[in-house]
Amino acid sequence: MKNIENNNLKKAKKTIYNIFTKKKTIIILLILILVIFLAIIQNKFLENTKRRIKGEEEKNQLFSYFVYENSNKEKLKIFITVNSENGIEYVKCPDENIIYTNGNNNLSMDYEVTMYEGYSFYVKEVNKQEIEEKICVDEQTIQETSLSIDIINDVIGYENIQLKNKITLSGYDNVYYKIGKDSEWV
Repeated sequence: MKNIENNNLKKAKKTIYNIFTKKKTIIILLILILVIFLAIIQNKFLENTKRRIKGEEEKNQLFSYFVYENSNKEKLKIFITVNSENGIEYVKCPDENIIYTNGNNNLSMDYEVTMYEGYSFYVKEVNKQEIEEKICVDEQTIQETSLSIDIINDVIGYENIQLKNKITLSGYDNVYYKIGKDSEWV
């Protein structure tokens, strides 16, 4: 009789041990799944936050420009972008031309400047004070904001080149390059 009770007690202990072991395994698996789920959510949250911050930085930059033609130092061509969440009333150029935008949020324009010469643009946002934006294009500006073409080698009249684009254009799907000399397509 004691033998039967001992066997029953051993079976009960074994059953209880198995239940606890299964519960521990299930709890550990659930915790592991929860940690993985939280890591994925955190990663997505960080990506979205970074994207939002980068987008806000680009939006919040009122005045920006880059050099897109620098073959003639007397007539550098720059591309100017003005962005305002409030809307733009006007942009006054250094040559006294005034561009009225009727409250549009974006303005993009080409402008010719001379190397090492200072230019002042005045931007008037809707319901805000007029702001002066000064630019002076020098070698460093050209290096930082332009497309550079490096000649790798010259073989029998053909030049192998390498393009280095340092221009970031958000909102443009395709960027095309005209390569040639003296305005002739190659």
